[in-house]
Amino acid sequence: MKYFIILIYIKTSFFIFSAEADFLFNETSSQLDHSKKAIWKIQDPSGERTNGTAFFIGTNYVITNFHVFTALYENNPQDYRFGNQKTIDYMVLVQEDNPTVLKIKRVLALSALYDLVLLETEESVTSYLQLREDPPKLDETLFLMAYPNGDFTKIRKIGDVVYEDEQISDFLVNHSPLEGTSGGPVLDEQGLTVGVAFANYHNVSRMIKLNYLKEFIARNIGLRCFRFNSARACMEEEMRNLKLAAKDSIYAKYELADRYYEGEGVEQDFSKAFQLFKQLVEWGYVPAHYRLAKMYYKGEGINHNLEQAFYWNEKGVERGYVLSRYTLAFSYYDGKGVEQDFNNAFQLFEQLAKRGYAPAQYMLALMYHEGKGVEQNVEKAIEWYERAVELGYAPAQYMLALMYHEGEGVEQDTEKALQLMKEATYQGHFPAFLFLLVERMGGIPENQVPLILKMIDRIDKNN
Repeated sequence: MKYFIILIYIKTSFFIFSAEADFLFNETSSQLDHSKKAIWKIQDPSGERTNGTAFFIGTNYVITNFHVFTALYENNPQDYRFGNQKTIDYMVLVQEDNPTVLKIKRVLALSALYDLVLLETEESVTSYLQLREDPPKLDETLFLMAYPNGDFTKIRKIGDVVYEDEQISDFLVNHSPLEGTSGGPVLDEQGLTVGVAFANYHNVSRMIKLNYLKEFIARNIGLRCFRFNSARACMEEEMRNLKLAAKDSIYAKYELADRYYEGEGVEQDFSKAFQLFKQLVEWGYVPAHYRLAKMYYKGEGINHNLEQAFYWNEKGVERGYVLSRYTLAFSYYDGKGVEQDFNNAFQLFEQLAKRGYAPAQYMLALMYHEGKGVEQNVEKAIEWYERAVELGYAPAQYMLALMYHEGEGVEQDTEKALQLMKEATYQGHFPAFLFLLVERMGGIPENQVPLILKMIDRIDKNN
């Protein structure tokens, strides 16, 4: 059998799926360690799949995300039942170092608008979280506690707020958002709940705010969905309510647009999503500028138009939206939709990198590495790669691994290189996977080359 040696040197791949991490904090360990007892991971009884995180708000009441629930629901096509008709047979709660397995008895309520689900367990627990009376302050130290990849993690302070409105807050996270953190509670230093994590985009975490969590719980404990025979019927009702609310509510319209874009609860429809995001831009809703730019960039629901993508990203930057600033910097770097300008790209990446944004730290390192927009400086490149690696950013792990493997700017250390490659691979970083494949097998089997090339092409298109 023939083998081909392929070393893929892809510098702008941004896959982050999952990783193992453990960030402990001495100054708040007692309060947060006590809170940990109320936080569980959601998985199917086989133990093969961890879907997300859930936490108790009473002896039998559990909160998680709507999208976490529906993902598990889609994997198990039988209806989840409400009331006392049927225990959910393929959804359980487990904890690290805890032999107890809790079964979900019934679903009490679902909300596509708030991305929340309220569940009831068969067994009671003694540890549950308390909701704080007042919302968090913008400069407050907060902690996301969750089960990324099934392993318990305390993610350090949810960093600078990059956008805030009445319903949700977007934050810069001082660690890469990890798969499995959805549904995890956001706690203050006293262990009181101030929100629920529900999404992330390029290291920006989004949080369901405290007042909406309180409203959902108060409105739904023990009442909301008993009139339905199944979760499917309840979800359909929620989508009808969401569409009605979207006529007058900015936040409901944004949620509905996102549902059409992702195909969650409705059939995926980029055209409808685009029209809704366009209406939101006209209403002055800042995150919609970024989403509209993204759809122009990818040609989703509208003809591919790099100039329009650049225009709407500029508008987002004018309104202070971080993701717009990052994509604008990337437009200058790539010269897509605007004349290529490494100096502008460098300045924009540097601003975000200093605020702790890992993708920008990686790009800043890359520009120092290549001498684009700045004098080449391998030492500076290593410094910024290392900062991004500290935040668990897979492309930075891959690039730093290559430097250790070749001894570029650092003392050659093949053991450290392989460890970094493994960490990047755990997060689904394809070039790192290929590197390890080559190291172990001495190449790629000839019959696998077409598949590998297809995967590389798909990566390029997604970026």
